[in-house]
Amino acid sequence: MEKALILGKLSHRVPRDLIDQLRKTEGVLDAEMVFGSYDFYVVLKCESREMLNNISLKIRSFEGVLDVQTLKVVSIPDIRPEFMRERETDSLVHVSTLVHKSEHKVDQGRVEELVACQKCGASTPKDALYCTLCGDLIP
Repeated sequence: MEKALILGKLSHRVPRDLIDQLRKTEGVLDAEMVFGSYDFYVVLKCESREMLNNISLKIRSFEGVLDVQTLKVVSIPDIRPEFMRERETDSLVHVSTLVHKSEHKVDQGRVEELVACQKCGASTPKDALYCTLCGDLIP
């Protein structure tokens, strides 16, 4: 089963029933107009990646649709299968993303010393040259 979120941009000439057309499209679970960088979103669920690609192309061809970006929904096991094995053996420890100076983060059996960025306060590996959040130089 494939799931995806499509974000789309519209021209100024859009049929009034575009959202209704989107909602009637096979595989579409939801469609709404939004304010922001994109003008609409569509939630898809279908049987295969090929179907997902075909639906995305169909939506792209609707009158008034200028551009779409398809974001495939994934789970951590899809992108890091080893994560689930580690979870089963309790070898992965979750630590808050905001760690104070000289605390440690344990990840995959590795201990990594972290320091707090002086500018934004984010946890950054001690040996990093720049903060991973704001990009500021780490002293």
